Amino acid sequence: MSETFLRPRDPLPVPDCLRARLRRELARVHAALDQVAARMDLNSHQGYVAFLRMNEAGLAAMQGRRCAPGVAAMRADLLLRLRQDLATMEEVPLPDMAEPAAELAPLAIDYVLSGSRLGGVVLRQRWEKGPLAREGAASSFMTASDYLETWRAFCATARDLPATGAMADQIVADAATVFAVFLRSAQAASAGRSEVNA
Repeated sequence: MSETFLRPRDPLPVPDCLRARLRRELARVHAALDQVAARMDLNSHQGYVAFLRMNEAGLAAMQGRRCAPGVAAMRADLLLRLRQDLATMEEVPLPDMAEPAAELAPLAIDYVLSGSRLGGVVLRQRWEKGPLAREGAASSFMTASDYLETWRAFCATARDLPATGAMADQIVADAATVFAVFLRSAQAASAGRSEVNA
């Protein structure tokens, strides 16, 4: 997400690189987003709608921004599925998010969006055991591809990039901004608020 944005873990320690720095420095905001999203009950109508709205609002705020082609295709597919599911449940998305004014580094968007799909795999397994899945409730988003190839492509790129320097600083800062957008959408969706930009 994600889906909850679970922090992915590498099977083996990696040398300091952009990938390692992102995970290290964004752990706090990542955990804050996970904490809000984890409180959404995917087995209740209200919780599932909040989950769909959170993801739709966050992805919509990133729409049109530069990112890897695979991530752009994933973003478009997931947005379509989220909106279909909300319509099926006779619910509407949250109002448009206040988008970050500055241009965001494409790798920052790649990191957050592709990484969210790891948590999506876990959430799908939980959701499939619940009553909404058995009832055939809106399932387009939950049955989407895991798009894990986008995460692997990001990792391959980020492990070859240095952890320090102006470019790395910008990517880390921009990834924090993307997380903050999703955190605001999660808080608004969880609270049932209509004013996302507050």
